Amino acid sequence: MRKYLPLIPVMFYPYLYIILSLLTGVLADRIPDELYSKIFVFDFLNAVKYAAVIHLLVLISMIVFIRRAWKSKYSPKELAKMVMIIKLVQIPAYILHFLLGALGCLASVWGIGIIAWAVLIDLLTIAQSGVFGICAYTNGAAKKELPIWMGVVFSMLSFIYCIDVVISVYAFIRLHMSERKKNQEINNNMKLIEKKVINENI
Repeated sequence: MRKYLPLIPVMFYPYLYIILSLLTGVLADRIPDELYSKIFVFDFLNAVKYAAVIHLLVLISMIVFIRRAWKSKYSPKELAKMVMIIKLVQIPAYILHFLLGALGCLASVWGIGIIAWAVLIDLLTIAQSGVFGICAYTNGAAKKELPIWMGVVFSMLSFIYCIDVVISVYAFIRLHMSERKKNQEINNNMKLIEKKVINENI
């Protein structure tokens, strides 16, 4: 379970502003006004503080993940699985931001701000998960689990909406089948060696 901890800030990044907004509403009548004013997420200075903390956590998680990936703490299959989980978990956020953007088109001048917010969060989200994708697919290519060209192409496609999700699922399935085939070959070779040893002893 510890290996998945670096995923959490990136995985739930597009939902954090929603969670903070909901918490602000829930705590409104439950804590003193003086304390509430310090955590009110819609205050500009508080919003800047929250954004700074969130992005610092995301940066730390990405550095930890990259270090572990290149120190071979994860297999190519595990890396691809992590990327796939991130991409799939974030799908509802993209749908929500699309709806917000559509709503912004129907609004007046305020709609521009809504659209800009939705686009900004989406761009930051796909940039973060795209970095994870680069780690996974280049690692798979480096360990010859994926062709080099595929590692390069998949890394680039990790930053393209919708395609990145399809690529993450395909890469995981391919690496899963590759690992399964490799393990089967190892088992078969072990059986042949055992059989040979038994025959020699006889």
